[in-house]
Amino acid sequence: MKTNRISSLLHRRKLLVALPTLIAAVAVTTSIAQQKSEHKIAGKSTFTLTNQEVVEVGDTEGHTLGIGVWEGTNVSTGSHPFMDGAKIVVLGFGDLVKGTGPDQGYDRMTKDVDTAFVRYSGKVTAAWSDGAITEVTYEGKFSWISGTGQFQGIQGGGTYKGKMTSEKTDVVDVVEWEGEYRIKK
Repeated sequence: MKTNRISSLLHRRKLLVALPTLIAAVAVTTSIAQQKSEHKIAGKSTFTLTNQEVVEVGDTEGHTLGIGVWEGTNVSTGSHPFMDGAKIVVLGFGDLVKGTGPDQGYDRMTKDVDTAFVRYSGKVTAAWSDGAITEVTYEGKFSWISGTGQFQGIQGGGTYKGKMTSEKTDVVDVVEWEGEYRIKK
């Protein structure tokens, strides 16, 4: 009887020692599988300003707060196709002094039934010559915050650089971006 009890205790002890090892092996395998599902992506997006409100702060010459809506499309430029031809809506906010300062906002990329949402934060820089803005550029970082369809559970992020131009009466922005994403199950 004592032998069975000792044998049972030893068996339980072996299980208790083996269990953490098994859990660690599963965690490592899951982590490796998730890393393998990380996709490097890149794109070029073109937007047109569709709505904008700008107010003067009044504390310093040229200090403005602005909120705007841009609409456009994305072209996938990376080796892993991502949202090629997707419609993009950008909702952005800037706190600028003479056209330079921080900006932030959200993008919504939609193609068919799939949507990916982005939060971005960066800096706008205006170049001046003879009292007029000659060029507006911007750069920053973004992160995927949510998605629907095949992008439900999207995570990751990246960087972007862009330039604002005027074509006829429209303000057009061209942004090149790159990053990565994975789907958390």
